Amino acid sequence: MKQSPANTLLYTEARDREPTFAIVSRLAAIGGVSAVDFGQDIGVPFVQALRGDPETLDEIAAIIGLESSALGYWTPLAAGKAKREINGHLFPVRPLLTSEVRGCPSCLQGDVQQSGLPAHRAMTFRSHWLIHHVTLCIRHKRPLVTLWKEAAPSVRYDTAAQFANIADRILADDAPFKRRDPTAFEICFDQRLAGQLHATTWLDDHPLHAAAVFCRLLGAALLKLQDLRLSELKPGSDWACYHLGFETARHGEEAILKELRMLNQLAEPRLGPKAVFPVLYDRLSREHVQDPDFAVYRDVLARQLMESWPLGSGDDLLGAPVTKRKLHSVRTAANETGIDIRRLRKMLEAANMIDADLPDNWAVFDAEKARPMMASLLTFVSAKEFYEMHRIARSQFNLLRKDGVLQPSLKDATTKHVWDPREGSAFVEQLLVGAQTIQQAQHGWETIGKAAQRLKLRPAEIVRAIWNGRIQRGRKECAIRRLRLGSCLSR
Repeated sequence: MKQSPANTLLYTEARDREPTFAIVSRLAAIGGVSAVDFGQDIGVPFVQALRGDPETLDEIAAIIGLESSALGYWTPLAAGKAKREINGHLFPVRPLLTSEVRGCPSCLQGDVQQSGLPAHRAMTFRSHWLIHHVTLCIRHKRPLVTLWKEAAPSVRYDTAAQFANIADRILADDAPFKRRDPTAFEICFDQRLAGQLHATTWLDDHPLHAAAVFCRLLGAALLKLQDLRLSELKPGSDWACYHLGFETARHGEEAILKELRMLNQLAEPRLGPKAVFPVLYDRLSREHVQDPDFAVYRDVLARQLMESWPLGSGDDLLGAPVTKRKLHSVRTAANETGIDIRRLRKMLEAANMIDADLPDNWAVFDAEKARPMMASLLTFVSAKEFYEMHRIARSQFNLLRKDGVLQPSLKDATTKHVWDPREGSAFVEQLLVGAQTIQQAQHGWETIGKAAQRLKLRPAEIVRAIWNGRIQRGRKECAIRRLRLGSCLSR
């Protein structure tokens, strides 16, 4: 039977945003023992309180005379091996429970001033200080600082004991610091975390952690529009990225797409999307690619790329290879077909298929709709132009030609310009169907050319086996993207 506050010596109140492990630590400090020893004395291991084990929280609540629900809101509760839940919001463990513990000295000073207890027992640890997205105390407009560093969790989160070590320093703290007003992102994040905010922005419909990460990544990309680089930000200025990204993302997908299109103007399509917004693209295509919470942001970026970038077969789209071209630019169309770029542009402008104000690299048009017109302008090319155009090594080209995989389109012609560039593009597209993207060559993967050498086969035998489905394609390596023959196979 649970004891009432009147008949337990351990009765206490849960303070604002205080996690259970900090409450246990405060109680341990009454007897001058560690939180670990106190846990052993009451039969509730401190490590279980650190994990936010539900049964442990019930036991502690019964011992100290509180409802267990009062402990659960602000205690990081285990949600699988990789995440913790705080007040209904999930956060990854690794950046949440680090060896570096941060806090606001002004909050701690206020705790002591409003209490008659010894300083280390008066000071309250707040759960939101654990969250790496939080860098400012909104109440005091003061950046959080490192309070202590400790590798062992059972010592690190014995907060009252740690406060005893730093109490004099905190109370005497008069170090200057630069106050700043909280940003709209910081206010909204804090209110959502506390359950005090009803949906007011597009981001509020999506999980809090993923929304915060996306704001930071988008903001880092948008720095370019301010003529800034991420490396130029001063330490402790990450809040500016959150702010910049939030001010756009709060308004929804169209606002995000508008800003991303503006970034296009600073880019060269031939360098790929990663060169335009490297951190945003890399994180959404690799680190967060399997997390469903980030799917909506991946979809927005993928939509922008497909609607404005001239991506062709073999190009990377957020970790997946493009297998069919949707858009051509004047430049890519000229490169793939061999049509004179000035002649092609005149025809496209006359047909109102491109924006005449855009440069060749960004003047994009529907590849399928323009196919008949480009066919009428098509210029056949020489063998050298053909294999260079499609980045096929000369030796591989000669072998594939000899084995009949690649053949000139014109027979018995008196000119050497007998190769149709479209046939080369179709060859590459067919070879890449079903491929997956890897960022660099890995052990156990080989190019078709090297696999042919090792197996003492002709490249054509491997290519035909892929086309016939007798060899399952592995992952296409971006670094050697358009062959040599560059589709990778698993050994």
